[in-house]
Amino acid sequence: MHRSEWTSTRIADVLRSMVYGVDFLCHPKGDPLPNDRSSYAAVVVAGGIEGSMRDTERWPWLMREIAWLKALIEAGDRPMLDLCLGAQMIATAFGSEGSPRPDGLMELGFFRLS
Repeated sequence: MHRSEWTSTRIADVLRSMVYGVDFLCHPKGDPLPNDRSSYAAVVVAGGIEGSMRDTERWPWLMREIAWLKALIEAGDRPMLDLCLGAQMIATAFGSEGSPRPDGLMELGFFRLS
């Protein structure tokens, strides 16, 4: 989660209805990224207002979270759902460019990565 006020979301509500516990971590606000993933069944990475993976001076936490996501994916032991900025961070982690569309339009869809 990239905004501390986003603690009530549809995704969290659905997970709770399926009897999953939900932990909200806001890394940009100082919450540490978990080193031990064993107590987590899955990871959801939300969007944010940051918009550019290149602006690491303005958003110094980005590279730490990108490295954490890459390690998580390479471990291959947890399903993930990455929304908007989360998907851009994954693209960046694996050498692609993640950025908003220049025309301001949004894309919707689900893609399985392997």
